[in-house]
Amino acid sequence: MNDEDSSQSVSEVQSGILESRALFIDTSEYERLSYAFGVGTLAILSTHNRVTLLLPEVVESEIRDHFKKAAQESVRLHKTFSDQARVLRNLDDPKLGLVFTKFVADEVTKALTIAFEKFTDMMTTIKLPVSTVDPKVVFDRYVATLPPFNSGKKKHEFPDAFALESIRNWAVAEGRKVYVASQDNGMKEYCDEVPELVYVQSVDQFLDLAIREDQETASKLRTVIDANQDSIESFIEADFPSLGFFVDDREGDVNEVSVNEIEIHAMSIVKLDAGVATVELDLTIKFVADVSYDDIEHGIYDSDTKSLWTQQETGEWEREYYGSAVIYVSLDDADPTKLTIKSFQINDGEDIALSFDDGWPYK
Repeated sequence: MNDEDSSQSVSEVQSGILESRALFIDTSEYERLSYAFGVGTLAILSTHNRVTLLLPEVVESEIRDHFKKAAQESVRLHKTFSDQARVLRNLDDPKLGLVFTKFVADEVTKALTIAFEKFTDMMTTIKLPVSTVDPKVVFDRYVATLPPFNSGKKKHEFPDAFALESIRNWAVAEGRKVYVASQDNGMKEYCDEVPELVYVQSVDQFLDLAIREDQETASKLRTVIDANQDSIESFIEADFPSLGFFVDDREGDVNEVSVNEIEIHAMSIVKLDAGVATVELDLTIKFVADVSYDDIEHGIYDSDTKSLWTQQETGEWEREYYGSAVIYVSLDDADPTKLTIKSFQINDGEDIALSFDDGWPYK
């Protein structure tokens, strides 16, 4: 990769153009973040939409090995502190007692491992076996002293070389670029040579790009949604009668439903995933239902059979639904000023109950 190509990849990151949602996090970056999988940057990443985490087998093994070393070192430092700060034990403050709680390295390792596995389970994680890498490719880079083998510690870079090659192979096969978050200069130099990989200094930088892109997309979508409210109302008007309805306080059937009026009180984008926005609506739908039902008010009680004989009546019930609904929309491919409405859901997907007596939420 020439200097022009290298500067181009850097400028793309700086300009805020997110080229992919695929991300590899190097062990050095996990270490910088103190393996804090349940809080802060990594916690935000694990709940962010559409991020694919690539986890090479060699890096996963390295991370798990680092857990043991980090646990042992933390326990050692904690013991040193406890020994040197023993004067605090004599203070009448129960909170200080927690400072001197003894830790066992194996328990700390287990806690880190559980947190890591939960983190990867929450995300779309793709594990990359070492077997996907041709060892000759790595060895040739080693002999030629190419990145990541140009740091002066060539033998120590073999795990990184296998990890990077497995990521590159995946990127080529999928036709996608991959962001590489690392504190290692050798990885940066490798990314500068490989067009499929984009180097970022930290997970925070990648997240900033992803969040910024989502906010811009959501803002554009919101403008189009507001401009196409009539289309949304028309879609609901056409779809609403096909939903499930039933008579809930007597035997009966809902034969047909027609919408008289729709009033949308509020709309908000609650989720954005792969260009599809989940929009929550507060709305009122006034409709008429053609219903057949048992007229129990005028029924005749048979004392012999101890049953109520009723006559089937039909009628048009004017009702009103007030509550929330969800629509799934995206920008129209042919005309970005228009919406494509994927689907519509109301009443949490449950059938809508119609009462003979006009009570809340129908009247």
